[in-house]
Amino acid sequence: MEAEQRVAAWPVREADVFVHGDLWQGNALWVGDALTGLIDCAGAGAGPAGVDLGSLRCDAAVRFHLDAADEVQRAWQEAAGRPAVDGAYWDVVAALSTPPDMGWFPQALAGQGRADLTQDLLVQRRDAFLRAALDRLDGAPADGSSPCTLPPAPSRHAIVPDGTSQGADLLADRAGLAAAVAWLGPAPQVSSSGS
Repeated sequence: MEAEQRVAAWPVREADVFVHGDLWQGNALWVGDALTGLIDCAGAGAGPAGVDLGSLRCDAAVRFHLDAADEVQRAWQEAAGRPAVDGAYWDVVAALSTPPDMGWFPQALAGQGRADLTQDLLVQRRDAFLRAALDRLDGAPADGSSPCTLPPAPSRHAIVPDGTSQGADLLADRAGLAAAVAWLGPAPQVSSSGS
């Protein structure tokens, strides 16, 4: 109940952009290292970029570790050329959008090669992500006047679940998805020269 009350009281200050609305690894199509498409766009529409960034960060945290969520945000900020706004708020929103018991997530993730992610582990990681977001929200001004900052980047091996190159590749996918969220943000400027 605490989290819901905190979210309801937070002033959203981001301008609306085009958002996917359910952006996570399972809704991204890849050919090699290239993101080629996004699926399941029923929730797409106008909204703050934090909707998709929070969803990606939550996905990274439950699949890997809290540090993976920070990697996603760093990649997004680099691609967007600006700091993320109200990150803690959107993390809380994303965590609250998951089923309380993580429902169908273990089966879906097992189908994507992550049978190691049991229901209990997913719930523990989601709850740790939510608690960390609430703690960061405690440190943010009540008027939302300053974006939440991230700690220094950890070494890559700290967030690779099994120490294999596959884990590193999966992490790189998170960074790519974060860049995709930035791309889905403000519309690109179109040259009037016709090129």
